[in-house]
Amino acid sequence: MSEGDKIHIDIPGRKLELLVPEDEILGRLRRVKVVDRKPKGILMKYRKLVTNASDGAVCR
Repeated sequence: MSEGDKIHIDIPGRKLELLVPEDEILGRLRRVKVVDRKPKGILMKYRKLVTNASDGAVCR
């Protein structure tokens, strides 16, 4: 999302919709630089020792 983008929130339907034309979204995606960074230090330790957030993010 960019500043000023409008969204539609449907709480009963549990949906969040970005109200931006598809060609604008595709243009933004083309400009994104993907950076592949591996965690270091404490983040690497956390990644090794803690379960997935959907499983409660608890230490193994």
